[in-house]
Amino acid sequence: MALVVQDCRGRYGSDGDYVPFVNETRDGEDMLAWLAAQPWCNGRIGMFGDSYLAATQFAVGASGVPALCALNPRFMAGDIWQHAYYCDGAFSLGLTWSWLCFEVSARTSNAASMSLFDVGRLLRELPLGELDVKSGFGVVPAYRDYVAHDRRDAFWQALSVRETLPRCTAPSRRRRALLCWRRTDLQEPTTPGDVPGEGRSGGRVCRHRWDTVPPGQAPGFTPFTGVVAREPVVDRADVDAYRAVFLDLGLSDQRISRVSQVDISL
Repeated sequence: MALVVQDCRGRYGSDGDYVPFVNETRDGEDMLAWLAAQPWCNGRIGMFGDSYLAATQFAVGASGVPALCALNPRFMAGDIWQHAYYCDGAFSLGLTWSWLCFEVSARTSNAASMSLFDVGRLLRELPLGELDVKSGFGVVPAYRDYVAHDRRDAFWQALSVRETLPRCTAPSRRRRALLCWRRTDLQEPTTPGDVPGEGRSGGRVCRHRWDTVPPGQAPGFTPFTGVVAREPVVDRADVDAYRAVFLDLGLSDQRISRVSQVDISL
């Protein structure tokens, strides 16, 4: 099995200008076509990755490229307005500021420099639209666009993949998590086995769900309801092993058609 890593347009070793989520469909389709034409490729390609690496999979999932046989996206929303930057209308200042200013403002990541700032003080500065300059990065167009578009308008609709993913022709196994931060000064901290949630780390309760999704269904948009299932509990090595098995099946001649779902706690 060969591993290929692609830098998005305008990032790291790739030419061009980077605009978040905009060029990934066209560039991803070009990369898939190039890979499938290589003499060392058997014509079956799988993709995996977390966060933005999951978004690049969503971008090409509905492309219909015959060589794309398996997807394994983790921790990424299909509607980034509703489930990332404006969670049902509430502005996610920390995510928007940290990612767009420290990650997107340059060709390479500047995340390591965040420790030089008094983050709590800086995020209380107004106006919010000028935090890019106050963070030392100058004007960051993407950050200012995300702050300015505080309603789910045409700007966000163009970045959503919820409507296109049902056309995905490749089986997808995705992992999603719900992270709930609780105030320990107002409520006793939970321990594994308490409701809600298991796998507590400090004040954080992590809920994870795995789903295998056949072609024609949109992965990743069903909200959590009820109590998280307590079995099975797996460790991170098992999660990585499950991903390897899924990709191996997808890239072999075996057809993935059975839908399975399990809640796990990490």
